[in-house]
Amino acid sequence: EPDGPTTADPEVRLVTNNFNFTVNGDGNNIAAGSDIRQRAVVNKGDVDSLVRAAVELGLRSDAVADLKAAVESDGPKPGKATSAFISRIREGAYALAGGVSSNLAADGLIQAVGSFYGIPAA
Repeated sequence: EPDGPTTADPEVRLVTNNFNFTVNGDGNNIAAGSDIRQRAVVNKGDVDSLVRAAVELGLRSDAVADLKAAVESDGPKPGKATSAFISRIREGAYALAGGVSSNLAADGLIQAVGSFYGIPAA
């Protein structure tokens, strides 16, 4: 608007923000808003980052070894071995670190495995 306020005015300059984002590739996360929480990072195809996330979720060494074997068995896409492993976690077939429920661990694993396979979170 002619002769209207501009960013040259101190009051307007205080409330003017410009954000430019360039996000290339998959596996990039952007959080916006209030009360944002992001979890452990699992990089696409990176078994080591998946193992770290599994340990953080409370999986013990036998379960972690089975998870690693399942994703390596399934290859580049999630398959029967990974699905069966997550089902066993949900059913309580593995001992988890104290205080971690099997459903909570399974939900976290679904997110971690999805990140490992490059599947966006729903």
